[in-house]
Amino acid sequence: VGCQINGFLGFYFGICGMETLAVMSFVRYIKICHRRYAARLNDCWTYFMIIAIYVSCAIIAGCPFFSWGEYDLEIFGTSCSVVWRK
Repeated sequence: VGCQINGFLGFYFGICGMETLAVMSFVRYIKICHRRYAARLNDCWTYFMIIAIYVSCAIIAGCPFFSWGEYDLEIFGTSCSVVWRK
């Protein structure tokens, strides 16, 4: 059970970090290169994107709990991660 929790949390927060950086880059691109659309990126849009990021990460990281892969010990046995070969 501990390995499952460790694998889920590591994968979840790893994906959340990558998605957050991607959305931040997209927002900076819109604000700098396409100023006419920048006004549409208000607080409501920001809150929606934050919720969308965390929900999508939970769905992706939760897939191994529904038999779409699994979490297991890594090669060195120090932590758990997704088993990519299955």
